[in-house]
Amino acid sequence: VCASCFGDSSFPTTEGAWSRRNGSIGCNNAFFKFDLASLRARIETNTIKLDNPGIGGGCLPFEVVFENNSTGGKIFEWDFGDGHMFSTESNDTIVHLYIEPGEFRVELRAFDPNTCISEDFAYTTLNVYAPNFSLEGETIICSGGSTELSATGGVTYVWSPVEGLSDPSIPNPVASPVDTTTYKVFISNFEGCNYEDSITINVLPQIEVAISLEQNKVCQGSREVSIINSSEFAGSVTWAFGDGTLSDEWEPVHTFAEDGNYEIRGLLVNQACTQEVILNINIQRLNIPNVLTRNDDGINEVLEITSAKPVNLSIYTRWGTKVYAETNYQNKWHGEGLVNGIYYYEVVLENNEVCTGWIQLLDGT
Repeated sequence: VCASCFGDSSFPTTEGAWSRRNGSIGCNNAFFKFDLASLRARIETNTIKLDNPGIGGGCLPFEVVFENNSTGGKIFEWDFGDGHMFSTESNDTIVHLYIEPGEFRVELRAFDPNTCISEDFAYTTLNVYAPNFSLEGETIICSGGSTELSATGGVTYVWSPVEGLSDPSIPNPVASPVDTTTYKVFISNFEGCNYEDSITINVLPQIEVAISLEQNKVCQGSREVSIINSSEFAGSVTWAFGDGTLSDEWEPVHTFAEDGNYEIRGLLVNQACTQEVILNINIQRLNIPNVLTRNDDGINEVLEITSAKPVNLSIYTRWGTKVYAETNYQNKWHGEGLVNGIYYYEVVLENNEVCTGWIQLLDGT
C-alpha cells in the first residue's frame, strides 16, 4: 500500500524499520502481515489456590490445576497420563486429581482445521509421590508408666504437646503422661509432603490392692479359706492356691486337703495393668482332745491344742465356775488341783471365733 505520502511521517513503523521518517516528496510502500490463523498449544500447572504456577508434582492425593494458555484452537483434547482423558471446545482451566503415584506425562492437543498446521501439542510432566507415613504406639498404659511412640516416613517430626515427651523432635519419643493425653505429630519428607496425625494415650489408674484371708469353720476342723478382695481398679483376677488349684473368682472360697504352709498368688488385671499379690498361710486343722489321762505315762498328760495360730483358753466346771484361763495358750494345762470329771472349755481363736466343748479328766492307770 502507499503510505506516508508527501512528507507525512505519521504512518506507524515497527522496530528495526529502515526509517521512521518519510524523506521523499512522494509516497512510501508499506507492507502488512496478518496472522489470521495462529495455533499454539500451551499448558501451565498450578495449585488449587493458584499460588504455585509451574508446579511439577506433589503428594497423594494430588489435585492439580491445568491452565490452558493456548493461542487459537477449536477443540482441546487432554491426556492426563493416568488413563484419564478429556475433550472440550473451550480453553477453560481443568482440575484433575491423581490417586496413584508415578510420573505422568500430560499432553494437550489443540486442534483447528482452519489453520495451516491444524493441530499443535503441549506437554508437561508431573511426579506424584506416595509417602509411607505411619504412626504407632500403645494406646493404654498404667499410671506411672510410659510407652514409646513411633512415627515413620519423614525427615522432620514435630510432636505436641511437649509435656510428658522425652524429645518432641524425634520419630520415636517416649511418652510418660500423667493423665490421658492426645499427642499430635506433624511430619515432612524430602519431597515436601506433609502428614499430620494424632494418638491418644489412655492412662489407667494404678490397681489398689486390698486383700485379706479368712479361715472358716475352724472350730469344726475345716481347712476352708475365704479370700476377701476389696481391691480397686482391677477388672479380673486369677488365683493360684499353691496346691495345684486355680480360680478366677473375685472372692473364692477354697478348702485345702492337707495341713501345711501355702503360698497363695493372685494376679489382678486391669486391661494393660497387672498387680501381683502373694499371701502366705499356715493351714493346720484345729484339734482339741477331750480326754486327759494323768497317769505319768507321758501320753495325754496335758491338753495339747493343735492350731495354726495362738488361742486363748478358758476351763469351766459343769456349774460354770472358771477354773483356768490363759491368753496365748502354751499347751501346758493338765488339770492340776482338779478332781476327775467332766469340764468345759472355751477356745477363742485369733479371728474371734469361739470354740466350745468338753474334756474329761482321768487318773488313768
